[in-house]
Amino acid sequence: MTTPMRQDATRPLIAAPGGWLKSESISDYEPVFTGMWFSRDPQPRFGDAVWNLTGRDPVQTRSTWRIDFTDLTPEWGLIAREVIYWRANIDKARHRFTIRSPRSQQRMFKAVTIFTWRMMLGRVAEMSATLGIGLPSRWGSNETEMLRDYIRGNVPNAHYGNIVSVLHQMRDVLTLGGLSHDPTLEMGTARWSGDTAINRDRTSKALEPQVFQQVVGNALTYIDKCSDDILRAAGWKDAYTPTTMALGALALDHPVRMQHPEVNSQRALILHDTLERIGGIPTATVASSTGRGGGIGGYCRRTLHAAAGLNPKSRGASQDFTRPLIDARLRAGTPLVPGGLPLPVAVIDRPDGTSGPWRDPFCWDSIDIEAQTLSFACKIVIMAFTAMRVSEMELIPRSGWRTTWMGADAITAPLVKNAWGEPMKWWATPPVIRACEILEQLARGDYLFDHRGVRKGVEPGKRKEIDGAVWDGVQLFVRRVNTDPSLHGFNPVRAGWGKTGHKDQQKNDQLPTISPHRFRFTLASISNFVALGDVAFQQQAKHAKVAMSHSYQANSGTRNWNDILNTVLDSEADKRSAKAFDLHLGVWTGEAELAGHAGRELTRTVRDLLDDLPLDEYDPHSEESQVDQFTTQVVQIPELAAAIRSTAVLLHPGTICHCLRYTQQMECTNNAEPNLGMCHPQTCANVLLEPEHSAVYRARREQTRQWLATPGISSTQSAILERAIGQIDAQLRTEDNADGA
Repeated sequence: MTTPMRQDATRPLIAAPGGWLKSESISDYEPVFTGMWFSRDPQPRFGDAVWNLTGRDPVQTRSTWRIDFTDLTPEWGLIAREVIYWRANIDKARHRFTIRSPRSQQRMFKAVTIFTWRMMLGRVAEMSATLGIGLPSRWGSNETEMLRDYIRGNVPNAHYGNIVSVLHQMRDVLTLGGLSHDPTLEMGTARWSGDTAINRDRTSKALEPQVFQQVVGNALTYIDKCSDDILRAAGWKDAYTPTTMALGALALDHPVRMQHPEVNSQRALILHDTLERIGGIPTATVASSTGRGGGIGGYCRRTLHAAAGLNPKSRGASQDFTRPLIDARLRAGTPLVPGGLPLPVAVIDRPDGTSGPWRDPFCWDSIDIEAQTLSFACKIVIMAFTAMRVSEMELIPRSGWRTTWMGADAITAPLVKNAWGEPMKWWATPPVIRACEILEQLARGDYLFDHRGVRKGVEPGKRKEIDGAVWDGVQLFVRRVNTDPSLHGFNPVRAGWGKTGHKDQQKNDQLPTISPHRFRFTLASISNFVALGDVAFQQQAKHAKVAMSHSYQANSGTRNWNDILNTVLDSEADKRSAKAFDLHLGVWTGEAELAGHAGRELTRTVRDLLDDLPLDEYDPHSEESQVDQFTTQVVQIPELAAAIRSTAVLLHPGTICHCLRYTQQMECTNNAEPNLGMCHPQTCANVLLEPEHSAVYRARREQTRQWLATPGISSTQSAILERAIGQIDAQLRTEDNADGA
């Protein structure tokens, strides 16, 4: 039974004690829960000291589900009732406060959550009395530090941090006031409370290298080696049409005709021919297939019907006819064969050194399961290599997602805007582009991610649903590659998959699960070593400030990542030497077109040095290659060898530009080590550009010109943009007196 909510002043308030304080903004007779009430019991009112929750949650079956405020002081009783009331009616006060935690943004404030909030508020009240710090409105930094120390030393739990944060966020709607500051803001509620639960502690850490390699490697295998088979199978299933027989207007397996002797005779003949062609009775090769055998290895009627050209979804009389036929064949010794559909399965190289099909032959139900798993693999690759947030990924459109950003391939989500109202962009590597192309073929809606909750990404308060959908997708992918016996050639992932929403499926909670956010921390760890730096990562991760990128890179790395990536640093010297060699070779042959202040300076220096030494000029008609001539004629001279070595010491190759990091002309620091957060590549004298870099600067110049052409722009803004264009032009020049644009 459901009843609407109305104020009820006819009944006396329940167990209201003496000295019961009244709220300045809520009537004592105001119903606590708006919307529908799923019970015949009276609805609780704000002034009641005991609230009945039995009608709050339609799936809640406890008949004595109550919360009691009588054991609280009048002050804390009012605070607790107001906090729970406003949280349950958050839409009434969205203009006055915002709940920061995504977990608390769910519209349905469930009965069990209400009970937890009441319990935690009561315990915070007890702690404040024990510590003698009074009400939240009187808490300063000293009082919150005392409270934090008490929580961490006695009952470390993230729920306490959440309640403390809520007391600050609701300060403007509480009659007695709330916290003037949020002590959990910088470190989060879990860390503030000292909660060291494994899955909480590790969500802000990079994945271990082995786990990253396993889960992303399996996802890439699905994309590179399995996707063609899956897309072909999905297309075949979408286009599948049961065979029609010339036996009247009704289909062969129509229930009205199933008992006709001629129909049964033709069906038996068709199924007999199909079984002979397959070589046995087809079995399920995925756990969700139906059939008396149940699950993988049991015979599958749907697959048999599809292979025979009949309707795989037929039921009733069709099943009654097929079952005895299959049972008779089994008694006669007809073997079981996996799958049975005429769909190819590619042969791949397996981790154990062998080669073979990546899965057992397709059955009818395995097609949809594989398409779903392929979509999960694509999502993992996008998360791993773009640092996109889940809410951003969900808004990638099905068409128009591919673009360029600063001259490089990128993806865009037009509904996600930056401060200037422009669509956000993220650099995309070839695996990411391929993943998006696959999702474009699998999607059925307006977005690449058209699963549960996708269209809710633009609605307030729906982020948790989206997070859960993608997080479940990662767990389902891990569970499949770890437990599905029909798959071959995949590395087991040393991670758990927790609760995936399938109560009949195997679970593993012993190992930490892989959350989407951990991919962002992992990419931050890698980018700190592999020539990306904090500026590029800030742009890719869409951090408001570079300090956040610094925090990700400094705190997310694990010892194992550092050990592995240090080998990258050990090889950087060889890369710098090779690049310095190539730059000097290009100047000697006259083929180098180095731009940027440092590029022009290097060209002048090398040319002056070559002019002063007794060297033969480069001979393009010689039988020796450029490298051989340069090695035998130039590198052997000590002065030039020393010049190459000195350049290699300073040179740091990059994707946007090369940086010489000559300390005396650094703009990003006064010390020997640069601060990449202060990098100014448009003006820095250490910038060296090769032709592939110049495209990035030309794209930036064109964007600046578009801003300059904006109608109504002020003279000050116009002067700033014109100066920026001049600075870019200066970097693009390859000669001091020539325009390299």
